[in-house]
Amino acid sequence: MTMTCDRLYRPRRAAARRFAIAALSALAVFGLSFGVAPAVTFVTAWGSSGSGAGQFNYPHGIAVDAHGHVYVTDPGNGRIQEFTSNGRFLRKWGDFGRGPSEFEDPMDVAVDPQSNDVYVADTHNSRIQKFTSTGQFLASWGRFGHRFGQFDYPDGVAVDAQGDVYVADTANQRIQEFTSNGAFVRSFAQGFPARDIAIDPQGNVYVVEAFGGVVEKFTANGQLLRHWEGPGQGLDNPRGIAVDAHAHVYVTDTANNRIEKFTSRGRFLRSWGRRPHGHGRFRNPRGVAVDSQGNVYVTNAGSDRVKKFSQP
Repeated sequence: MTMTCDRLYRPRRAAARRFAIAALSALAVFGLSFGVAPAVTFVTAWGSSGSGAGQFNYPHGIAVDAHGHVYVTDPGNGRIQEFTSNGRFLRKWGDFGRGPSEFEDPMDVAVDPQSNDVYVADTHNSRIQKFTSTGQFLASWGRFGHRFGQFDYPDGVAVDAQGDVYVADTANQRIQEFTSNGAFVRSFAQGFPARDIAIDPQGNVYVVEAFGGVVEKFTANGQLLRHWEGPGQGLDNPRGIAVDAHAHVYVTDTANNRIEKFTSRGRFLRSWGRRPHGHGRFRNPRGVAVDSQGNVYVTNAGSDRVKKFSQP
């Protein structure tokens, strides 16, 4: 594991650097910077606490399809909700249970970039469910266990450009890869309890481990390329990860209530969002997604909302 330079500094210098990062992030998110274009701009937010259409009970996973539609897992209501890019409600599907189109804590969602099929990590049912973009059930696979093709708390899911599906099999401490129909391909990252997973345009796989605060990057075949932590004291309980068209990596630094952005090699670029929550601020951010225009969407579980940001 690489060590950040801050850990070699004297405590006062480290504290000063952390304060500076937080201050600059706060200035940037509100459009205040020293003659430089703001790093991010708050665009809109939607959602409230409840069980009605467009309301949430602990929103978690989030994904954006090729048309800009936003899919959100709503674990506390046992369902998936779909919205336009500006938050207009389109549809919802699912209920609590173990049958097709039923969920027990759906923690993540991913969209096939070619077919627009939607994959859901049905976490406490230990399976993956596959749907059309309008919520029609297509298939499911997996059950509780430790063999290949079985899961123990699958917490994250992602789809590559060829339609292969990658699952963060968290309690089994591995990543499993499948075809779009659920045929097992390979397992890798053994011993790494990943909480979420993302894939860049070159097919490289990024996973984030919450309790160790580490991002790891693998080839599509599972070869470890590098790993890194965050700036300052590092990432604290990060729960979500996404990659944009330029292979920039976004991580929800959940316990620090912010988003961290890195290059594909782990170099820190910027962060934004600190408590207390409000426009541009977070309280318990969980999932993160980026659309083709570079807009960033974050599930803010602490306020049962989705927040959208633009970048220059």
